[in-house]
Amino acid sequence: MDDIIDIKAKNLAAKLADITWSTLDVRGMRERSAGSLEGFHIPLELLGEKIDLIKEAQNLIVYCRCGNRSITAIKELKRLGFKGELLNLDGGMMSVHRENSKQNFSY
Repeated sequence: MDDIIDIKAKNLAAKLADITWSTLDVRGMRERSAGSLEGFHIPLELLGEKIDLIKEAQNLIVYCRCGNRSITAIKELKRLGFKGELLNLDGGMMSVHRENSKQNFSY
């Protein structure tokens, strides 16, 4: 079984402050209109043929809408020989939107 390590949205900014980390969005183009993080974008179905686009990345936080496709992407990246660390954004962009709502909420 592949070990998948999650990162919570509330810890994302701190991790990305380290320049050795980037993000990889595996959602489709239409989904990105709902928001995205800076970093790489390769839809999951194109990951195998476009892996060269991320060959310079040291470590990746992989995300999708809710966290399922990113798990599949991490397994594929490992199979394709990606050498850096891989983290799954737990809950995907939905968790980022929820976290941002909490931080911007005022009483």
